[in-house]
Amino acid sequence: MQPIARSFLGIAGLLACALNPARADVGFRNDGTGVFPEARPPLHWSAASNVVWTIRLKSSNASPIVLGDKVITCEEPDVLLALNFSDGRRLWAMTNSYFETLPPAEAETVRANQKQAEPLNKALRDAENKLHAAEKLAKAQTNAVEAKASLDTARQEVAALRKQLDPLQKYQLPDTHGVNGYTTPTPVTDGRNIYAVFCSGVVAAFSPDGQRLWARVLPVRPHNGWGHSASPRLADGLLLVHFGNRLFAIDARTGADKWTAEAGSGFGSPFVDKVDGVPTVMTPGGDFFSVADGRKLAGGVFKFQWNGPVAGNGAAYKIDENGAAAYAMKFDGAGKSAPLWTAKVPSGRYYATSVLQDGLLYNVSQGGTLIVLDAQNGNVVYEQALGFGGGTVYPSPALAGGRLYVSCDNGKTVVIKPGRTYEELARNQLPEFRSSPTFVGDSLLIRTTSGLLRIAASK
Repeated sequence: MQPIARSFLGIAGLLACALNPARADVGFRNDGTGVFPEARPPLHWSAASNVVWTIRLKSSNASPIVLGDKVITCEEPDVLLALNFSDGRRLWAMTNSYFETLPPAEAETVRANQKQAEPLNKALRDAENKLHAAEKLAKAQTNAVEAKASLDTARQEVAALRKQLDPLQKYQLPDTHGVNGYTTPTPVTDGRNIYAVFCSGVVAAFSPDGQRLWARVLPVRPHNGWGHSASPRLADGLLLVHFGNRLFAIDARTGADKWTAEAGSGFGSPFVDKVDGVPTVMTPGGDFFSVADGRKLAGGVFKFQWNGPVAGNGAAYKIDENGAAAYAMKFDGAGKSAPLWTAKVPSGRYYATSVLQDGLLYNVSQGGTLIVLDAQNGNVVYEQALGFGGGTVYPSPALAGGRLYVSCDNGKTVVIKPGRTYEELARNQLPEFRSSPTFVGDSLLIRTTSGLLRIAASK
């Protein structure tokens, strides 16, 4: 399907950039590293202190980003919206359902198909209940001819209904987990426009004033029943979208594919760095592609299930429940790279993506154990239980203002002095959030499950 193309850059976009020029590729965890070198955020805050403004919003896990004088964020299930940075005032909001992003004739077909599918879906639910009951009966009465016949009939009925529904469900929303939702991917900006990806497969570009420039629906769906969470990246004018075991390199101006490639995915986001001077995108499945032309440089070097890779100083790093490792970003003729080192880490899943800074690799397990490794050799520098008192560490750690900020979904954030020994500087509490915090100037932006806060030290 061809994207809906519209004018590329409005006067409002130029004004926004003039007010506050944005660095290229600002999205999830800033440029993907989780390092905000120019930010000077506060050390202490709460829901009642150092809050410049707060606004109530429907839930989302997407981190906010800043473009000019606007804060860009999402709302379930398909809304992209802009707030005024100075006071949180809502400026615009755009929904991105299939009906808004498909050509009119195709959208009308989708509406008709969904209407036709409603009674069939109800019949399918009833038939699946009958099948479940028949399976239990057949298991209890393995020799009963009647039970077997009922089971065969129920299976045939379910299969027939699914066959009827299949052509009508091309644009049914994919399954997702309640924690994940449809707006976990963080938008990204190139300093002029905004690009957003939704779990539905909708990808769209917007001007700073909220004009939709183009929109399309990806021809694949999430590869599991838990939905999609990987955020897009920008590199050399291409929007890189890792969706449903496929990597799309989309022309940011037009929305058309420049190249696509099969690439095993997890829940984490791709990362862009250079390999031998060539801009390269690496995926959580350990596949490496040249950004310019999609040439595959390596495949299956590592595999992440829950988070994504980071890279620096010529190496790519991973930490997950299977351990930590570093890989030189130089590949043999077979597109492989042996680990530079491997290390054991505390057990449990790692939903958070690592931070690499000054030769140290920081990450935290879902249960709240901070692990710090020497990036040169993988030696454990220290481990520290952060005492979040329950909750799950979904947010990724970040470095800003010379401090490490580590958060948990119960709203707690521990501020730590980076280095080879553990030194806690502060503990802060907010309502629950699963997004990764964003830092800009003297401010900290946190997208909670019920709203968004701008935090800055009182003058």
